[in-house]
This record gives sequence, C-alpha cells and structure tokens, in this order.
Amino acid sequence: MKRQTFVLVVLAAASSAALCVLCVPEVEAGRAGVRLVTREVPLGRVPAGEPKVRPWVSHDHRHVAFIAKVEGGEAAYVDGRAGKTYPSIASDPLSEAGTGNPFTFSRDGRHAAYVAQLSKDDRPRRVVLDGAEGAVFDYVWSGGLGFSEDGRHFAYTAERGGKRFAVVDGAEYGPYDRVGTPAFREYKDRGFVFAFDATRGGRQLFVVNGQEYAADDVKGRELFFAEQAREPREVVREGKHWVVWEGHEVGPFDDRIGVTGIHTAPRADGGSLVTFEGERGGKQIAVVDGVVGKPYDYVGEIYVSKGAAHTLYPARRGDNESFVVLDGKEGPTYENVDIDFGGKPFSPDGQHYAYAALRKTGDEEEKFLVVADGKEGKPYDYVTGVTYTPDGAHLLYLAYDRARGKSFLVRDGEEVGSYNNVPDTSDIHFSPDGKRMFFRLRKEEGGKDGLVVDGRAYYYDDIKDAEFSEDGRHFVFKAQRGRGWVMVVDGVESELYEPDGEKGEVGWSRDGRLALSREGGRVAYVGRKGGKEFVVLDGAAGASYDSVANLDFTPDGRHAVYTARRAGKSLLVVDGAESREYDAFLPASQYESEGHLNVEGPNTLSILARRGAELLRVEIEIAEG
Repeated sequence: MKRQTFVLVVLAAASSAALCVLCVPEVEAGRAGVRLVTREVPLGRVPAGEPKVRPWVSHDHRHVAFIAKVEGGEAAYVDGRAGKTYPSIASDPLSEAGTGNPFTFSRDGRHAAYVAQLSKDDRPRRVVLDGAEGAVFDYVWSGGLGFSEDGRHFAYTAERGGKRFAVVDGAEYGPYDRVGTPAFREYKDRGFVFAFDATRGGRQLFVVNGQEYAADDVKGRELFFAEQAREPREVVREGKHWVVWEGHEVGPFDDRIGVTGIHTAPRADGGSLVTFEGERGGKQIAVVDGVVGKPYDYVGEIYVSKGAAHTLYPARRGDNESFVVLDGKEGPTYENVDIDFGGKPFSPDGQHYAYAALRKTGDEEEKFLVVADGKEGKPYDYVTGVTYTPDGAHLLYLAYDRARGKSFLVRDGEEVGSYNNVPDTSDIHFSPDGKRMFFRLRKEEGGKDGLVVDGRAYYYDDIKDAEFSEDGRHFVFKAQRGRGWVMVVDGVESELYEPDGEKGEVGWSRDGRLALSREGGRVAYVGRKGGKEFVVLDGAAGASYDSVANLDFTPDGRHAVYTARRAGKSLLVVDGAESREYDAFLPASQYESEGHLNVEGPNTLSILARRGAELLRVEIEIAEG
C-alpha cells in the first residue's frame, strides 16, 4: 500500500490557536426556511511536506491528531497542541497491509495517547497520555493502548527485561511471563475494578485490582464479573480444555471450545440452558446443559427454542450420513443437512421445527426436501430460505422444480407463487413489523436479476440495495437497466440515471448514498445525470454538485443532510441550505475520502474540515425560519 503524500509540519501558532474555542464569528446561511449557524474551532495547521501518517480522527469524529516531522525528530499534535519532540512516534504494523493506528482516543475524544520511541531504534519506548510521559519500557505496542468506556481510566501492556507488565492508570503490575490486555468495570457499590489474565512460571492467573488469584478461582472472578462470574467459561489446564459454571465442570476436550463458542439461553422457569461444542479424539461433541452427547465427525450450531424447551443441531457420521439431533435423539439420515442456509429451525413459539435435507433417489438423482416436525415434504431439485413467519403462523420456503422450469414460494407445503428464476441462496426477509417480505431470485447467464416483494416479481439486469424502512412503510431497491439505473420506491420507478460507480459501473447506494428516515417514512438517494450528482428527496431532485456523500436524516426525520463537492470545494447541505465552503472534509479512515458527518441531534451537526493549512471542527446548528 502506498503511503499518503499528505504532510503535517509544526507551526508555532498551531498550539495557541487550538486553545481558542471560537476564533471566527458565527456564520449563517439560509434557504428554504432553514438557517445554518456555523461555529469553527481551530485544530492546528497543515503545511506542505512529507508526512509519516495521515491525520487520525477520534471515535466521535470531533478531534484530530497527526505526527509531524520537526527538528530533532517527530512530534505528535492533538487538536493543534504540540507534544514533546522524540526521535520517533511509534506506528507499528497492524498487518502486512500497512501501519496501524498511532493514536488511541478515549470514546468521548477528550483524551489521547501514543507511544514514543526514545531512540532511532525500535526501543526503548514510553507512553504519552495527554502530554504526560509514562515509565520507560523496552517495548510498548502502539496498537495496545486502551481507555475505559467513560475515558477516566487508561491501561496498556509493556515489556521490560524479557518480562511483561500491565500498566493501569500509571501503576505497574508484574512481572509476568505473559499478560493480557486489562479490562475495566464500574460498580455502584465497589467503584472502579480492573482485571487481566497473566501467566507466571506456568501458572495461569487472574489479577483483579492488582491482587493475584488462580485463573479458575471463583472469588477472584466474582470480584470483577460479579454475577456474571457464575456464567460458563472455558479454562485450560495442562493443555486440556474445560467448561466450568455453577455446579458443573465438563471436559476435558482436546482443543478450544467450538467456533460458535459457549451460549446460554433463558429458560421459561428463569434459569439458563448452557450449550457448546467440544472436540475429543478427533470427534466433535455437543454438550447441552452439562450432558455430553455422542461423538460425531461433525457437529453444527446448537439451536435452542424459545424458553429452552428444545434443542436441535445438525450432525454427520462419515461422509454421507447426515441428520439432526433433536433433544438428544437422532433424526432420519440424509446425504446432507445444512440448517445454516435456511436460518433458525424453530418456530417463534418454539413448538415446531423445520429444516431442509438432501437425499439421493434410486437413480442417484439428488433431491431436496423440507422436514417439518419430522414429516417430509415434497421433493424438489433445490430448496432454500426455510423459515417461519414472524408470527409463527406459517412455514415458508423457496423451491425449484427443473421439470417444470419454475421456482415456487411454498407456504405450509402448498405452492402459492411461481417464478421463472431459480431462488437465490439468501433467506426470505421480513419487514420490521413482520407484515411484509421479500426474497431474491438468482440471475442466470444472459438473463435478468429477480426480486419478489409481497408476491410481486421485478426483473432487471441487476438489483442492489433491497430493504425496508425501519417502520416498514416503504420498500426501496436500486436496479440496473442497460448502462443506467433506477431507484424503485414502493414499486414506482424513478427516471433513468447515469452510472454512479467506479469505471462507469452502477454502484451500491448504501454508505451515505441512500437514506431512510427513522420517523416519517421519508426516502432520499443520490442520483446522477450529465456527470453531476444530486439528492432526490421524497421524489424531488435538489441542486447538482460534482459529488455527494454522507446522505442522512436527522434523528427526528425533519431534515435531510449531506456533504457535497463543487469546483474543488466541500460544503454541507441541509434541506437545500448550503454551508460555507472548505477545501476538504477530513476523512476518519482511508476508506472515508469525503470525511464523516456527525448527525449529533435533531438540530446539530459537526464535521472536521480543512481550509488552506488550517484544520477545523465545524459545528452547525440548524435554525428554523
């Protein structure tokens, strides 16, 4: 990956400028009954040069930090305030793809930390938190710094003399042979608590507020996890794996507990049902509420019904003997059983179950069928999307019959709709209120892409972005016709638009190009004509720009907001009212080339911007009239 050619160099004025909360008068812009009251907060300057890394933005997208090359080395700047000069600021590789994050911000953006290298070599190092220097260590990984949720506490792990240490709020704990990243908790009766895993001399430890306990000591775990200490957990003893919880200890297993992990499901009587999958002697074993099942060559995800009255999981013995295990009993044998492609097998009330299976007929032809409450349905050449309706009233699935050349929507065993395309592998999707549904039909070579909404079929060259609004009132999708595309809102097509993706292709509309309000049932999307982009809001097109991004609604759905580029300048638009122009909006990561717009409330927005060499936080209040 090529490095960014974006450089930040220190100017003495930057630090003092950053201390000014408001250095320019409020600016108002208005149109269509809306006024934008703008406040700009200076965050430093960006002169030309060769940068080490691009500006890094905090979680809340309100603060910015960067590393600048200065005389004698490098300095870190946070919101324009210069830190001490060091030989280098660490930015360790996150992977082979490139460097990780040199800065760690607290969630509220008020605190920032980084690792300084004290020589031109990789070590020694120290952590700098809000400008204050920590202890010197041989090594501190720059990506391993962490804040508590409220930002009041800070921790990291470090190495000195071949030993590992945990550092919490400046206090060192160790030495250990290995140490895990500290975790934080806050309790009303006990206040702040921290804990981490560690190893010393082959002994596994759990350290709470500096006090060492054996890894499986219930007392130590209760000090940190409180009631959660009684929940099931995996422990390792002499290379073997166990699962322990209140009154139970199950094991040993040869490897870590299965890929789906340990799960608890609430019982109707108020208790919990514990399920997990372990491996022993090359076989996989399902464990349900402490009862160890039979060993199989494969055990899939363990599904639990409502109220934990029933459990079901797919299993396999050998290469061609697959079945489900319902409440510990093996069902009929098939060539294959794969519940994953059909969703969850239980009805919402937990009283019924269904799954799809594959069986070879006498002439070696493979047929799919649905098994519902143990009864086999009609065989088809392909079956997918097995699911119950949200109210549990019906069992639905999609099936294809090659002899008839048709796909069918099957409800309670009866074919209630037929279509020309083969069903797609995706599931049947329901609206949030459960009253509407859609599913996809597979595009065959040289054919059309299909979508069925509430029983009505749509066919286009390609279909993207199909989704319901949160209130279920609207259904929208983007469809390609030839080289152009249309947005279909509740079955009504827009006019034909130009390709809007890379290399003249039709692109996806998510990620700031399609917005559905949470209230009020409003729809907005970005269209393109004559090489210009514009927002279509509730069916009406707005002003044209070179590009549009960050399309969204305010939480109450009253205002449509987005960012735009025009003649090399960036601006923010609210209901057609434009903000003042900036040279660019700062990206929050390498994937956000247009910056990130914060919709902070029904009438407040913010974004990071650059004007010339100056970095700014632009805060906007939406005023009526």
